Amino acid sequence: NNCTSLEKISLLSMIQTIDKDTFYGCSSLQKIEFPESLKSIGNNAFCECSSITELVLPLFLTSIGNSVFEKCSLLQKIILPSLIDSIGNNCFQECSSLTELLIPPSVKSIGHNAFERCTSLKKIDFQLKYNSEDEKKVQCSLSSIGSYCFYECSSIVEIILPNSVISIDDGTFEKCVNLEHILIPNSVELIGNNAFNQCSSLTEIEIPSSVKSIGNNAFKKCESLKQVIISDSVSSMGTSCFYECTSLTKINIPNSLKEIGESIFYKCVALKKIEIPESVSIIDNNSFSECKSIKKIVLPSSLQLIGENSFSNCISIKKIVIPFSVKLILANAFNGCKSLSEITIDPYKT
Repeated sequence: NNCTSLEKISLLSMIQTIDKDTFYGCSSLQKIEFPESLKSIGNNAFCECSSITELVLPLFLTSIGNSVFEKCSLLQKIILPSLIDSIGNNCFQECSSLTELLIPPSVKSIGHNAFERCTSLKKIDFQLKYNSEDEKKVQCSLSSIGSYCFYECSSIVEIILPNSVISIDDGTFEKCVNLEHILIPNSVELIGNNAFNQCSSLTEIEIPSSVKSIGNNAFKKCESLKQVIISDSVSSMGTSCFYECTSLTKINIPNSLKEIGESIFYKCVALKKIEIPESVSIIDNNSFSECKSIKKIVLPSSLQLIGENSFSNCISIKKIVIPFSVKLILANAFNGCKSLSEITIDPYKT
């Protein structure tokens, strides 16, 4: 490693493994000829080989370790072989010239931060394999995409995930600021914390019926997000989930939700109407704070707690009915509601 004058490597045909750190920091390396016998590449093997522009990996390669091509900053094109089953953590992190990526259907897992800050990456194609007997049956092995995998990939515009993916982990697409459209398949059960945080070009999202939980800050500061459709299968939505989604005008709260979490709709200034289902018993602190366009809100008869500042500075609300089920209203719940002229408390019970 650190052979900074090395420009070309031709590896012997018998080699099956390149060990960890082998060519680490070979900053002048431009061309690598891999043998067809190669099956695995160890951690950091080509890390910081900053002069490589193109890679064609051999057909029988099945595993790429952690940080293998990390900070190969001039790498523009890579062809992954059809037998590869895993891409390691940080594998292509900060490959800032990489523009296109084809993920073969053999890949079962992509590690955390694998493509973090690949700022020129515009297209990700999760390739599918069609069944030879029935072309309608699509085969794909990918079930796991690691946390922060595509963090700050600021050139990606569209993502279509394969229907084998089970979860979208923490921060997977965080700060993908040009991402306009993503198709979440009906296989996904979990959307993790910060999954789409600050995806400021995302305009709409549909959460399929397979999803059970949406994490904290999942769509925080998605400033262009206008419409969200959430299936009733979702029973948990984390704190600050839609925090400062300033263009949001339409969203449904699922009937299975028991609690509206802290700051979940904070500063959703374009939101005019919200229906809270009968399943909800808690509206937590700051839930609808600074939602300046909401004119009407109907509180359910299941509600027991209204948290601190939950409706503070909702300046368009004119009247509110507090149902008999409410046991506690915390400090400043309706502070700054300048248009509020009528409050009805306990209308069904004396």
